[in-house]
Amino acid sequence: MGELEKAYIEIVDRNLLNGIQRDIYEILYCSGPMTSGEIALLYKDKYPGTPRNRNEIAKRVSDLVANGSVGKCEEQRRCPMTNKMISVWKLTGKIPQKPVPFVPIKERLERLEALEAALKEVRGPLSGALGSLGHMGITRQTPSYGKLKAFFDSYCS
Repeated sequence: MGELEKAYIEIVDRNLLNGIQRDIYEILYCSGPMTSGEIALLYKDKYPGTPRNRNEIAKRVSDLVANGSVGKCEEQRRCPMTNKMISVWKLTGKIPQKPVPFVPIKERLERLEALEAALKEVRGPLSGALGSLGHMGITRQTPSYGKLKAFFDSYCS
């Protein structure tokens, strides 16, 4: 099994790409290097009823380039519409990683302390708000009273 086959299987199994990205990846896997316009034409044939134009496909190709799973070929092709040379895209065999932002422990602790301080500030007004429910027409007989009381109690304890 080659590098591209292994990458394809892992990407599909681990669901590393969203719907349109996965579809474009599959088109490149099955058809080989293509321009964004060629991908858009195949996309319309393969998924009829989905209005995907070349610009939408180009945006998703850019996403795939950014995550490393698609790269630019050295070859270029002439666009039949503009007669300009355009990029051809191919699979790289690299597995995209879902980015997990790194947050240092010190910063996590600072965030936690800030949240705890904010919660202490809010608890006082919330406990007073429970007594104000009667002024809003909510009494013990009101069906939502129990839910509101439980909500306030959970934050004020």
